[in-house]
Amino acid sequence: MNNKILFVIGNGIYPHVVGGMEIFNYYLIRNICDKINISYFAARKYDFDVFGKLKFIRSFNIRPSKFIYPLQLLMCLLIHRFDKIVYSYSSAHWIVWWAYAKISKLFRIPYVVIIHYGKEPPKDKVWAYKYFFSSAEKVIAVSSNIKFNFDKKYGICCEIIPPLVPFEESKFEKEELRRINHIPINAKVICMVGSIKKMKNPDTILRAINMIDNEELEKYNLHIVYAGLGEMIDQLKQMSRDYSLVNRVHFLGFVPKEKVNQVMKLSDIYIIASDFEGTSVSLLEAMYNGMPILASNAPGINETITPNECMMFPTKDAVALKDNIIAILNNSSLCGQLSNNAKTRYFKLYNFDYMINRYIEILTR
Repeated sequence: MNNKILFVIGNGIYPHVVGGMEIFNYYLIRNICDKINISYFAARKYDFDVFGKLKFIRSFNIRPSKFIYPLQLLMCLLIHRFDKIVYSYSSAHWIVWWAYAKISKLFRIPYVVIIHYGKEPPKDKVWAYKYFFSSAEKVIAVSSNIKFNFDKKYGICCEIIPPLVPFEESKFEKEELRRINHIPINAKVICMVGSIKKMKNPDTILRAINMIDNEELEKYNLHIVYAGLGEMIDQLKQMSRDYSLVNRVHFLGFVPKEKVNQVMKLSDIYIIASDFEGTSVSLLEAMYNGMPILASNAPGINETITPNECMMFPTKDAVALKDNIIAILNNSSLCGQLSNNAKTRYFKLYNFDYMINRYIEILTR
């Protein structure tokens, strides 16, 4: 416990902010705080620190944040001393990352960067980003696609460590979960788990369902579940009214990570339709649960899972997705084969304990 590590979190505290990066930081810190002296610089406290294992240093969301956050970090380091800093890279303004690198250098504190941002690297201010990444002691990418893009852009060499979190199968029965959520027991249920926002393409799923003829809809009593919140909720609700699918579309709202396994359990098919992902936590959980998976052939997704374990469709192609839905509903043996392959791939490639030990090595060396 001699190593004093500072995690710079900002506003991204789960469960107040829900996203792959926020959930990952939550479980990473939770699982290493027994072995490392952890402090975290954040807007809110973690809910699991009931025994006071962590040191909480409050940050404030004051505009202009691109100047105020680095200034707050500077003040923090004038008061507290750390052996290493961890920055979770996202889409914040370039000034933040450049300033963080300068501040770390000023105090001679090495830092580790974890890149969660799934899009291509920024095209502007390359010199600032290059300074930030090249000055780091270690840069970690959560997927091979991110590694390739950032290595090429900034001349660095990222280590790939998937952002794993612990999973458990639901202890509730499917019938009970469907009763709770007012979903017919005999329905075939498709689920999407995650933020309901544009880059996730939740509307592509609804358009695909609308293309299925009424005979097929009735035959399988097809229903769809959206588990999550986001900017497109109202649009999807209007689409479901326009398509006369209101009775078949269920919006569960925010679902805590600990209860996502219940969404998986009550569903028959999992869909991920994003434009890109880092490494999707919900996709990994679907693989862990051995679900039949329909996935867009997008960066980050097609690295996590392959056509041997799922049915893939071109991103935003509602017609192809509709054909995949019908194919998987009509072929139970294909369903079983894809489910088994997905679960096998998960346990072969993704090991939570190994990931935790690797982070401990990086942070304590």
